[in-house]
Amino acid sequence: MIALKRLLNEACALLVLSAFAIPAVAHEYWLQPTDMPWLVGEQLRADVRNGENFVGDTLPFDPDAFARAGLISENHRLALNGRLGDYPAFQMPLQETGLHLLLLETTRRELLHEQYSDFETFLNYHGLQGIAERHRNRDLPDQGIVEHYYRYCKSFIDVRSPTPGKDQSAQSTQSTQSAQSTPDTPPAAALAPQMQRLELIALTDPMQGNTLQLQLHLEGAPLANRQVELFHRDSESAAVTRTLLDTDANGLASFDTAAPGQYLFNSVTVLEPADTSAHWETLWASLTFHKSAPSLQ
Repeated sequence: MIALKRLLNEACALLVLSAFAIPAVAHEYWLQPTDMPWLVGEQLRADVRNGENFVGDTLPFDPDAFARAGLISENHRLALNGRLGDYPAFQMPLQETGLHLLLLETTRRELLHEQYSDFETFLNYHGLQGIAERHRNRDLPDQGIVEHYYRYCKSFIDVRSPTPGKDQSAQSTQSTQSAQSTPDTPPAAALAPQMQRLELIALTDPMQGNTLQLQLHLEGAPLANRQVELFHRDSESAAVTRTLLDTDANGLASFDTAAPGQYLFNSVTVLEPADTSAHWETLWASLTFHKSAPSLQ
């Protein structure tokens, strides 16, 4: 029996390790909450996903891969606790109504680009052509390019009361306050910056209005002239579109979010690492939410 349990644990660990090797060939890394609508008193279940255009693999909970993970609401900040191999990776209680933020930061991962063409394809896709020139100027190799990378993920959900109509006034007030936040009034807890190294910050409640303005931060300061990618999966056709915008001098970019469906924002930046065991350090930021169709009532 002990031998069987050891064999199962080894198989689970192997599954986790193989799952986290997937980023070598994939792009986006995001949080995808499931089981809408989200109601107080129930469990939030959310997948960690890695792939392209909303298609990808679902990754398990791995304490060695997650540096920081939790759920933020107006009155609660809960750290994620799980067991190695848990599916879905996030299983957390919902304790109040209103806008919530799901947060994940990974530990350092390593990727080897065997050929420069692979590295160049990655740079071109994410609007990082300037890195190619810096690569040559630093006299770095064309083969065996070592990259260290980190992921910084956020996802918004709107939690409601299980009793219809009970939380409408409270949510309306909170949404109004979030949408009208000024530099003199702090935003809702879920909208507040979380000091991720690379962070996509929503300046208004993403569930409200037809436009979402984002600010991209690097090490706590606005990052100008950096590509932000929006993937939108239409709620009816399931078609996925990709929209690209560059941040302005203040790190801002505004996107059309009028259509219902799933939204995934993604941005990547590449830095020269302090650790000389790698040639480059890559930071990835993602932000997701699901926008429902307007009520017919």
